Amino acid sequence: MDEIRAAQEKMPASSRRPLGQYVPRDADSGAPSKIDPRKDDGAVPSPPPNVRLVTEGNTVTIGFSASGESDVVGYRLYRSVGTNAFQKIGPSILTGQTYRFTDTIAPNTAYRYYVTAVDVVGKESAPSAIVQIVPEAPPVPVIPVPDPAEPAVPDAGTAVPDNVQAPTSVPDAIQGSEQPATESMPEQTAAP
Repeated sequence: MDEIRAAQEKMPASSRRPLGQYVPRDADSGAPSKIDPRKDDGAVPSPPPNVRLVTEGNTVTIGFSASGESDVVGYRLYRSVGTNAFQKIGPSILTGQTYRFTDTIAPNTAYRYYVTAVDVVGKESAPSAIVQIVPEAPPVPVIPVPDPAEPAVPDAGTAVPDNVQAPTSVPDAIQGSEQPATESMPEQTAAP
């Protein structure tokens, strides 16, 4: 716009048009209005160093330091949720702004993040170091394990059901005698 304004000042007033006629329709969408003075150094930028992560409640903040190259114009944040692939999230941060991204997280979910630097011609750095949130493992239920030294038989005080008659002696067949046992078990009838 500065160039148009300077050119119109050299023209007769009757030939000048309003400056609004020279403004592109998408001027409100953040298109640059001046030429960036930074020059491409020909190399891919280095990844941002000192990437760190801080959580507070359901908010995570990813901070980092600026890349050392003079042609870096901004930074991008990438996130992976669970085992999914990394995707760019949120708006980019421009050089000179606070070097910090924020994100909202869900409980009991793993998140991984990395930051990249982008230079004046759009070359993007390799990923920075990955920082992550790993949910705590749920507690493992404690299942009592029986002591092998203790027999797995009921205690002496365990009651015998009323419809079962406990033996009063060891049958002769078990003791080694070939005579049949003289005691007989009472007949049991099924309840209706």
